[in-house]
Amino acid sequence: MAYPKLWAIRLGDRLVTYGGFTCIPSNSVVTVQEDDQGLFFCCADGRHYLESQKDENGECLGLSPVL
Repeated sequence: MAYPKLWAIRLGDRLVTYGGFTCIPSNSVVTVQEDDQGLFFCCADGRHYLESQKDENGECLGLSPVL
């Protein structure tokens, strides 16, 4: 699976979550929001920042764009 690159994700984009998240069910559709700390989506813990999902290639693991 090809994950989206963090640099390509924008405010308002919609993403689908996959396994590995403890704060949101798999296959949830989330809308990307932004604050002074960066891009995030709302979850059971409050805010899940996309930077924390980024791997060494800049891909946001566990997420894919809504097609």
